[in-house]
Amino acid sequence: MKIFKRKAGDQRSPLAWPLFLLSLPAFVSIWGGWVGMGRLTGFGPINLLPGIADFTVDTAITLPIGLETYAAYSMYAWLAAAHLSTSTRRFAKWSALGSLVLGMAGQAAYHVMAAQGTVKAPVEIVIVVSAIPVIVLGLGTGLAHAMRKDWHAYQATLQVARADAGTDVPEVPAV
Repeated sequence: MKIFKRKAGDQRSPLAWPLFLLSLPAFVSIWGGWVGMGRLTGFGPINLLPGIADFTVDTAITLPIGLETYAAYSMYAWLAAAHLSTSTRRFAKWSALGSLVLGMAGQAAYHVMAAQGTVKAPVEIVIVVSAIPVIVLGLGTGLAHAMRKDWHAYQATLQVARADAGTDVPEVPAV
């Protein structure tokens, strides 16, 4: 197809717009599945500031936002962040794969329960699903710290290389 072809010698990056089209139906399906799972496991509207303000949030949205965002973030760290150490990329790889498997299991469990007309999820599923926000927070924090540490090590290596080459070494801004 002509839309995927580039002329020989074209230095632009590969086309990424098909990813947008692929992500739209996935977003709708994943969002719906996790919000539905949240409803079956006790997530729902809560007043975040009782006695202070009437500010209600439906906590079921925390599941698709947290888990799927972390899966994408860790996949980026694994596949695209070239300056990261082997240990950080390994952590990112296994946590990305783990979060994708957890996401698939959650989607499958929700659709099975929905097809069976389940009104409340079994206790085992409630326990696992209720732990997801805490797990995602821990994994995300750990990965962010490892990535930051690796970034600083990478910047220090660049400064040494520039100094060895006799070029001016600009101040490295904090990340």
